[in-house]
Amino acid sequence: MSKLEVVFGLGLAHSLLIMDNTSRTATALFPDTGNTVHLSIFENFEWPEEGYGAFDMVLLRVERECNPEDREEAQSYAALKKWGVIGDAATALGRVLSYIRDEDFMRTQAVAGYPAVVSESPHSNPAVQVARAEVFFDGKAVTILPLTGVPSIPVERGVWDRVCERLERGEDVPAYRSFLLDAYYFATSGDPVRAVVMACAAWEIALRQFLSSKGTKDPGRANLLKLRELAEQVKGKLLFDSHDVETRTALIDALVRLPQLRNKLLHQGRKDLEREDVVGVTVAVDEAIGWLFGSSGRAHEPMRPVDILGWS
Repeated sequence: MSKLEVVFGLGLAHSLLIMDNTSRTATALFPDTGNTVHLSIFENFEWPEEGYGAFDMVLLRVERECNPEDREEAQSYAALKKWGVIGDAATALGRVLSYIRDEDFMRTQAVAGYPAVVSESPHSNPAVQVARAEVFFDGKAVTILPLTGVPSIPVERGVWDRVCERLERGEDVPAYRSFLLDAYYFATSGDPVRAVVMACAAWEIALRQFLSSKGTKDPGRANLLKLRELAEQVKGKLLFDSHDVETRTALIDALVRLPQLRNKLLHQGRKDLEREDVVGVTVAVDEAIGWLFGSSGRAHEPMRPVDILGWS
């Protein structure tokens, strides 16, 4: 057997304040993938490239056994993702950040000023500013993968004038759409728990604001199903009435799963939510809000069932 090592250098977007001996390397075993992840932290580390604004550094080393013929394939990001290297590194990083935040709160009641989430990749974690990975096969460096931890903020044609006008009016983004966009972000960045919470909030707020705008009596503590039925009565038509039967069924099923996922989280303390389920219910909430107000949280054609389920 051969040995694959992938070393992720992660420049943090937040500085480390180390008051402990951190010489010990943290290690996590992932039996499902056969990967072992080692994590070390370095204070006052100077990133080789200038201008990235990274503070200190986390070093993640993922080890696994491979076949000798895997040498070429191991140089591709797709293979590393397929073998769980990317996901396991991201999980280890997210867990360590969560443990540090939890220990700090339990010991000093300090509230962390940084996010602690498990993302889909280590470089997409919001605590990471810049990243790269070096791949070793049987102890020899075979490639360096430049990664980015800094998403761009696009300003497309025609957007800036609208931004200026909205700022001059002091306009707020509707709460339901703001929460919907948060749900999309968390659903696609590897934090399904927060995605479910935000999707539930977006759908309930949208329903209540719609009913209020139509002069409907305050429904009080009605659940999501009851609120939806009231909205259908006010509009005089069924939810997703313009979709074909197959797509409408998939969307309704996804909305039904939304409170089920929330209850799984809140009442059972379960955090093992499937990404496909979370993406699916978020898209369904997006479509449902579009049905309510005649617009969608994002511009797209009516979703196919395969899209709604989060499959490619």
